[in-house]
Amino acid sequence: MIGDRLAEIESRVAAACVRAGRKRNEVRLLAVSKGHSVSAVLEAYEAGLRDFGESYVQDWQKKAEDPALLRLHDLRWHFIGHLQRNKIRMLLGRVETVQTVDRIKLARELSQRAEAQGRVQRVMLQINLEEELSKSGFSGSEAAAALEQCLALPGLSPIGLMAIPPRRSDAESSRSDHRALAQLRNRLEVNLSCHLPELSMGMSQDFEVAIEEGSTEVRVGTALFGPRAARG
Repeated sequence: MIGDRLAEIESRVAAACVRAGRKRNEVRLLAVSKGHSVSAVLEAYEAGLRDFGESYVQDWQKKAEDPALLRLHDLRWHFIGHLQRNKIRMLLGRVETVQTVDRIKLARELSQRAEAQGRVQRVMLQINLEEELSKSGFSGSEAAAALEQCLALPGLSPIGLMAIPPRRSDAESSRSDHRALAQLRNRLEVNLSCHLPELSMGMSQDFEVAIEEGSTEVRVGTALFGPRAARG
């Protein structure tokens, strides 16, 4: 079942890359496994996926420490949820990226703990371009100052931006959101003389449009795994 869904998603990703004049290997498919079982992760892994995204630290830890997944040494975890500072110690050294650095206090705590462990943690800045009260992240006007501070922090490697845009009525309506994030990334690279290769944008409902606007990573959950079970 997951293999069949993945084949369809891969076909759509490849077609979007062709339309955008991009190579397929320029876009990573991140399987959003939050709320799904270990067996679902195993099925996705066996279908060829290696990158998985989780949003709740304790749920992720239980899953990541399952013997069936511990043995998969090329499985890569990414944290894509709101991160409390007291949970940082559980993630460091165990996730490829923390994609949701949404405040400077969090960046500083990540920096201190990573430096103390002799690690460099890859991070993304979460951007809230519409300044939605229900979502975390730096506004467009805050992004430059926030990134400048993050670039100066030891133990951190800022590699790009991520966003969760407002829910739109259809995929095409989200194009301006993705374009705005890509344009912000481009301005930051020029103004701060830095390299931000990653743009994590696009989900199950709009990943094709996001790819056409420059996404390097699409976060696909429902289209791959089906609906999530409600959290208890």
